[in-house]
Amino acid sequence: MKILIKHIDTIIGGMLIKDRDVLVSQTIERVERGGSIIADADTKVINCENSSYILASGYIDIHTHGGKGHDCMEATEESLEAISRFHLLNGTTTYLPTTLTASLDAIQKVIDRVRVYREDNLYARIYGIHLEGPFLNPVGAGAQPIAYLVKPDAYNTSFIINAADVVKRITVAPDIDGIIELVKDLTAHGIQVSAGHDNSIHTEIEGCIAAGLNSVTHLFNCTSRAARREGIEKYLGLTETALVRDDLVAEIIADGIHVPYGLIALTYKNKGAAGICIVSDSLSVSGINTSPLYLGIE
Repeated sequence: MKILIKHIDTIIGGMLIKDRDVLVSQTIERVERGGSIIADADTKVINCENSSYILASGYIDIHTHGGKGHDCMEATEESLEAISRFHLLNGTTTYLPTTLTASLDAIQKVIDRVRVYREDNLYARIYGIHLEGPFLNPVGAGAQPIAYLVKPDAYNTSFIINAADVVKRITVAPDIDGIIELVKDLTAHGIQVSAGHDNSIHTEIEGCIAAGLNSVTHLFNCTSRAARREGIEKYLGLTETALVRDDLVAEIIADGIHVPYGLIALTYKNKGAAGICIVSDSLSVSGINTSPLYLGIE
């Protein structure tokens, strides 16, 4: 069935274009001046005249833990369906369910469930999984459970590589032992590596960049700041390094709460739109008014 959306403001080529008719089938067939496309008898018409709606491409959210009362760590079909439907209704058409630092057994359950569920998902498309941990620094752990933080070794590296068909992104701390070899191994298998939850300085970060790391997870939240290690010399932290390096994309929770709007403006001034990736980092409580707030498995 074809759908004709009439008198809708739409974003085309990065520009907001006012009052357009858009004819949609499997793809967008036509975009014309508002009122100029005539629907046939089999076409459903949605009239958006005098509305505030904007027609735009779907969002891609690479960092979300859940929504509508469910967390990705539940690793059930019910939870993934609720999360996928919630995100689609809010304009996200593709996303990466994001794990919490947990045991490898718990992470494996999420991997197994996503591997099966994403094939028949009717709602927002699951591109793969974002592993937030377990290779993080306890100093910058934030809400991540410290008990499950680990350093890279042959076993846990193989564990992730063996799931490279599902695991598409991972957040690591650039300042833990063995991290450069891990970054090399994961990027060689097509897994994108991001820095976060750290206590690193720019020399450690630059080593990871050379190994393939290319982004920063939720900049200004659990990202290290300029500091001294020994003596009087100060080193850039992950926060400052992200702002000055063009080869790092800055992931930002742009809600004005996690990151003040002034810092968002500062980041945009330094990096431009191409250097920023806006994420929700949403939790199970997102989209509901009455639920206990929890992260991971309650």
